[in-house]
Amino acid sequence: MSINMDKMREKLAEARGEKKKSEKDKSRFKPEEGEAKIRFLPTEDGDPFKEFFVHYNIEKHSPLLCPKRNYNEECSICDFAFHLWREAVESDSEDQKKEARKYFAKPRYFSPIVVREQEEEEGPKVYSYGVTSYKEILELCLNEEFGDITDVDGGIDFTLKYEKAKSKEAFPKTTLTPSRKSSPLASSKKLMGQILNAIPDLESFAGKKVTSEETKQILDEIMDDPFAENKYNKKGGDEALSVDDAINSLSKSA
Repeated sequence: MSINMDKMREKLAEARGEKKKSEKDKSRFKPEEGEAKIRFLPTEDGDPFKEFFVHYNIEKHSPLLCPKRNYNEECSICDFAFHLWREAVESDSEDQKKEARKYFAKPRYFSPIVVREQEEEEGPKVYSYGVTSYKEILELCLNEEFGDITDVDGGIDFTLKYEKAKSKEAFPKTTLTPSRKSSPLASSKKLMGQILNAIPDLESFAGKKVTSEETKQILDEIMDDPFAENKYNKKGGDEALSVDDAINSLSKSA
């Protein structure tokens, strides 16, 4: 079996920072230090602010869409995290609680937007943000003074100010300031249609969709010992909490 030279060229280009961006990467909105004017786009289901629960820190498999939290299916990664969390509570181990937190699915939020002055050339983007921005956006969305902020004829733009984290322990800071005036989404009906028709699938940007069986296989790969269903199954004892109870407990202690 010979070495894959094309793969080696790709790896070298990536190491040199020369790897070309994929179409998905091009469609991600990554705020830079400073200000950008953005417009949230409407979606067919009337909900442009999507919440997904994502497993991070799963080595080469991250990010993964949690089958349990997103689709109410079994998830072996959640079961394993719960097992770690229950043992940590019983032993009062902060280190093991920290380890359990790595495996629990975390909420992340995604919206379709356009960046003003770039919408004609680059089209719609997908903006990913955390719970603080999510709450702020919903409060603005429900503010009667603004009406439907995504309305294609009379919605409003936002000035997004992004500040990088000042230290390793700190987090980046994002603030959204609504425009005082409403405006159309685009300068022409044709451009408006092109933008709306090109809105990406938000779920595909949140992470890889996996089945319950695949989460077990992934956990098998990252564990030193084979996954033992009877050990990590949330039904493994009358005293056991449900995974949902464990997550609620985790959230309160965080």
